[in-house]
Amino acid sequence: MVAFSATLLNAQDSATLTTPEEILANSVEDEAGARAAFEAVLNNAEATDAEKTEAARLYMTLSTPAPGHAYDMSFLLDYNAVTAENQGKYTQANLAQTWHCDIPGVEFGSNSVLISFTNSGTQETYMRVAASALASEESYDKFAVYQNVELAAGSYKLSARAFVAGLASSATLSAGAIADSKAITGGGKLLDYSVDFNTKETGVVKLGFKRNSAPGKLTQIAFNDMYLYKVSNIVEINNESGELAAATDVNVILQREFQAGVYYPICLPFVVENWREVFADLLLWTNYDNGVCEFKTVAGANTQARKPYMVKFNDDVTAENYMRFNGVTIQKGNAGSWVKTVAEGEEAFPVKMQGNWAAMELPEKCYFFEDGQWVLANAGSRAAATLGAFSAYIDASSLETAPEKMSMKANNDVVTLIEVAEAPAAPAVVNVYNLQGMTVKTGVCEAEALEGLPNGLYIVNGKKIVK
Repeated sequence: MVAFSATLLNAQDSATLTTPEEILANSVEDEAGARAAFEAVLNNAEATDAEKTEAARLYMTLSTPAPGHAYDMSFLLDYNAVTAENQGKYTQANLAQTWHCDIPGVEFGSNSVLISFTNSGTQETYMRVAASALASEESYDKFAVYQNVELAAGSYKLSARAFVAGLASSATLSAGAIADSKAITGGGKLLDYSVDFNTKETGVVKLGFKRNSAPGKLTQIAFNDMYLYKVSNIVEINNESGELAAATDVNVILQREFQAGVYYPICLPFVVENWREVFADLLLWTNYDNGVCEFKTVAGANTQARKPYMVKFNDDVTAENYMRFNGVTIQKGNAGSWVKTVAEGEEAFPVKMQGNWAAMELPEKCYFFEDGQWVLANAGSRAAATLGAFSAYIDASSLETAPEKMSMKANNDVVTLIEVAEAPAAPAVVNVYNLQGMTVKTGVCEAEALEGLPNGLYIVNGKKIVK
């Protein structure tokens, strides 16, 4: 059985995955083909534990743990945890091959400044850097001891135990120039420190202890048990989600299904860059005139966060290919609305498009989008006018009389449910969708498509069928 550490990262509320099978089941592929290659090794009856371990380590560099989980990446470190039992291999020469120092006048391996040590009072075993150069101004804001580690883009947590001697709060546990822990205290006893950081792209990062600019005579930095974890930077949202907390450089997976060729209302709390690479079309509401809502394709390259839009996809989006938005910044604030501006002195425009974060029940004189039209709450095919999270609706509460349905125009053309130039020939097997574009059956004969389904309207092979 191949197993990894089972450390619980309480600060991150993440459980470290312990076996290759658990890693595969609780991860999201970052590089195409990585998952299939890893799975092939696990399914190979002739693969050894060593081969499975190596495959798991490679996959961890090419994937992201699912929310609530973490990878132990400490295999990227060397001589990072000394114990009384293994202290014999922590020789000056071995440590000097792994650990480095940026402070002038400190050279590991030649003047015995990096050693392993056991405190007779506390019985704690640790490594330490002890050098007079730690007190000089030339040491300020430089790494006193570190390892060079190549990391793929992602979110990480670095933890260690440490104390300083001679000058309290004069060093930090650090990840390059990216992030530092709180200042390390004195007292002669190892305490826990950690730092969370993100890398934007694959590259080498210095991981270790940095001397800060606190003036005074720092004599040594003692440390042990330095571990590295890759943590989840994934936010999953679906129709039942609530408002998202503000965050930077996270990956969002939108767990909603969309049918190709159909417009859907959407409102997201982050910018979608180069939207044409994601959507087949992106519409912004422009006008309401006598029961017709008008939209036009967005001219710019990027969306605006918290603004409601209508989107359309070239291909079906299902659980197999949920939309993923990488490296986004989630903005805090209410879901936005979009209303036509009026000239000074004119009456306020009576209709607006309003986004929503959490699932909701629509109030009176509000419309949800269904079957190519905007349908008045409780007047459509739904038993109740409920709306999923991160969607949008039309608020016509200022209208004196609200029609049961409003038609929709996109770039001056009336929108139909499936917008295709020519209906394709009926395939041997088909998928079945409900009117919200969700898949209810896959890969069935068209003649038997509705068998076993409750009465209602369905989309089969691009056509609406009543059962």
